[in-house]
Amino acid sequence: MPTSIKYLADLKIVESNYSGVVTPDELQQSMANGIELTTREKTGLILSDCTTVLEGHSVVDIFYFLSKIDRSVISHITKEAMILPLDPKAAENVKFYETTCQNRGLNVRSFDDRESALAWLLQ
Repeated sequence: MPTSIKYLADLKIVESNYSGVVTPDELQQSMANGIELTTREKTGLILSDCTTVLEGHSVVDIFYFLSKIDRSVISHITKEAMILPLDPKAAENVKFYETTCQNRGLNVRSFDDRESALAWLLQ
């Protein structure tokens, strides 16, 4: 499976891991599951590790999904840190996601490594 989600209780962070080819449906389902887990665990912090993502969805898919998210459902999410993929094309998609989120007033930033992402997320 190209996606997995878990709650890191010691850090109070929901961590989403993406790898390989992630289809639009898988991306949408994973994002919905992540939002649900943040609600259940009462946290506003998400770490999305996209290091090994290759392809599978486009900027159009990302834009479409973000345009459908009800802001009231995600109002408790305060920060999302994204670890950029090693694949340059996939990294462009993550940067597009970051910009689109920021344009919607969401606090999302991308990083080259886990340590930087966690440092920002936990500050």
